[in-house]
Amino acid sequence: MIEHSGIGVYIQSIYHLVIKETPNVNCILLIDDKINYSNYFNIDDYNCVSISSPIYSLREQIEIPFKLGSDIDLYWSPHYIFPFLLRAKFLLTIHDIYHFIDKSLYKIFRRFYAKIFFYLIKKMSIHTICVSEFTKRELLDKFNMDTNIIDVVYNGIDNFDKTEPEIDYKLNNIILYVGNSKKHKNVEILIKAYKKINQRTDFKLYLIGNFNFKILSKNIRKSIDNDSNIVHLPSMKRDELFSYYNKSRLLVLPSIYEGFGFPPLEAVLCGCPALLSDIPVLKEINSDGAYYFRNNNIDSLVGKINLLLENHTITDEVLRKGQINLQKYSWEKSASKTAAIIKNQLSL
Repeated sequence: MIEHSGIGVYIQSIYHLVIKETPNVNCILLIDDKINYSNYFNIDDYNCVSISSPIYSLREQIEIPFKLGSDIDLYWSPHYIFPFLLRAKFLLTIHDIYHFIDKSLYKIFRRFYAKIFFYLIKKMSIHTICVSEFTKRELLDKFNMDTNIIDVVYNGIDNFDKTEPEIDYKLNNIILYVGNSKKHKNVEILIKAYKKINQRTDFKLYLIGNFNFKILSKNIRKSIDNDSNIVHLPSMKRDELFSYYNKSRLLVLPSIYEGFGFPPLEAVLCGCPALLSDIPVLKEINSDGAYYFRNNNIDSLVGKINLLLENHTITDEVLRKGQINLQKYSWEKSASKTAAIIKNQLSL
């Protein structure tokens, strides 16, 4: 899952640090031969096993135990999916439970699949890492799990090398969205709000991420196709993405559901203020280092965009507090805590 949006960022950022923190542990990486791993690490440096089964398939439940055999002491999955037939102890990192929360008819199989695995996690008392207190509460509330088997370890933030000179965000004219087009990302409300802002002709809206345009409404698809000021770009390498943060005036994340949410922290790291929906998890992670609008309320979103585009005093202060908030997050901290949990699970 190294190329799967948020989980992919997690894997790319933490695996090598955890391996470094556990030098006495023989680590095996499960890989997909269709992925070019040279973008992330030198594959020859690691003990790897190739898995060809699709994620969320029944076939992977057979292939992974078959190829790993019976000599595995601990299986760490960066997701709630794990090969339950494998004779090993399990450790899972759970980012959110959206597959269970989502009641869309076309996602009914994935919801059923998620329900089975969360039931197994509870029944088998599998130790779990959650990336936010919000996700931990979701597990406790929805599945009545034992709080003693859940640790909260926040994600980190990339320490990237800025290849471009520092740009004063107030000189930029891009309103930025980073994410996909899934229903809970709520990107449609942002497009509608953009069309109502006071200075629309002065600002462009950039949408970065892999979009399934079929799930967007017809009017929204038309807006993206016909408005030259609305620009869609597919997912890109991390350094290129960070260059867009650096060129943007404001990041807007209108999600109605998240497990953690990388883009606001990444934007602030690049000197771009963030406007977020006021859902609990985004307030937990970003604190007063972002500005908020009422969840799923287009009038509130339009008003806050107008305010932040026009009032530099507010955005300067939000950005200052956001950069202080960033100090809570680093992949080194995340890896150290994760490695300690792994060592404890292995009784080292």
